[in-house]
Amino acid sequence: MEILDGLPTRSMNKSANNNDSRDKLEDTTIGNDFGEQRFSELEDESLKYIVIDQFHQKFGPAIFHIKKQSAIGVAVEGIDICRFGKLCLIQIATVNQIYLFDIFLLGPVAFKNGLKMILEDSDILKVIHDCRLVSDCLYHQYRVDLTNVFDTQVADVLQFSLETGGLLPSCVSTLEECLVRHLSLPTTKALFLQYSACAVKENPKVWTCRPLPIGLMQRAGLEVMYLLSLRSVLMDKLMMDFTTQVDNYLSMYRNMPCINLGSAEFDNGVPRKRRVNWNSCQAVWKTIWMRLILVSKQPRSLPHYSMELPYELKELAVIQRLRRGDAMKSYKIDENGLLVRPHPQFEKTPEAEGRILNTDDIPELESIEPSRENVLEMQNDEIPLLEPRPDCTEDLCPPLERISLSVF
Repeated sequence: MEILDGLPTRSMNKSANNNDSRDKLEDTTIGNDFGEQRFSELEDESLKYIVIDQFHQKFGPAIFHIKKQSAIGVAVEGIDICRFGKLCLIQIATVNQIYLFDIFLLGPVAFKNGLKMILEDSDILKVIHDCRLVSDCLYHQYRVDLTNVFDTQVADVLQFSLETGGLLPSCVSTLEECLVRHLSLPTTKALFLQYSACAVKENPKVWTCRPLPIGLMQRAGLEVMYLLSLRSVLMDKLMMDFTTQVDNYLSMYRNMPCINLGSAEFDNGVPRKRRVNWNSCQAVWKTIWMRLILVSKQPRSLPHYSMELPYELKELAVIQRLRRGDAMKSYKIDENGLLVRPHPQFEKTPEAEGRILNTDDIPELESIEPSRENVLEMQNDEIPLLEPRPDCTEDLCPPLERISLSVF
């Protein structure tokens, strides 16, 4: 990777002059080689960020640091961000650092010397809130093709759809709403986005002003500061049904009533593998097989039956129906049949959020510990119990995993 040591003289002079002006306005504390800057304008919060407006000293180390990350938060600022707009700032957040790349001063050379490589790296996950205009701007102006993107706005809609049983909201959520809704960020803490919006409304070209106001740079850093945490919370919510169903799978057979196959022999308290004559097992397998045919109502081979959708997975449809019913009661519906979500500050938690796969609405198999009482109950069942014969030294009894017991 080629890192430029400097810009053309004209650009360098302009950058140097701007740096001198900014140094007079900012309280800069040199913490390391990057020139770490600390600000504490926000209540109970200290924000660290690094402004990169020239190539020597800070640009190269920043690119190398970002290149080592597996996930980064990305946001941009400028005038009418799109293919016809003006990109002025790119914010990139790692786990422990925030970088503000001043594209207004660095120019397109910044992409040729590292930013393009990072944004197109398929091994680095880019977390962005609403990547549509960002992608349009980067592709048409700088030939940067964003890859491996996690869009928190898309994830928020998908999570809402899962929560409401497949229904969709009437509109997408802003970053402020997502932070309040999913990270439980106080509304007062999310006002930094409104500050930026008000500044742009008063002066549409505010992001081209140099030096940038400290408060504006702070808000630019805060915009990417929470993206990685937001992505983590959204992923947990999106995977909730999956992880719950896997937990149900783990206990699917484990919690079934015990089927006694005879008395086990013990060596020093450890049960020894029991050998049972296959001829004595035929009655058991025949009875089980007849039950499978009766339940399925049509004869089929055992391998095909075992691949049918299990009872536990079929109940996903029940859960979705319950969630839809809860959502219809909790949200208003617009003329297009979409759910109207209020601002998170006034949003009530719908009952649908509590609809998980192992709720009391769904019957579960109770775990039964092997005991003498269970053995006596099993003796009254249609399936004959197997008792090992004294001269039994033949084939092992076929394992139970070859038979689906979910029908009992």
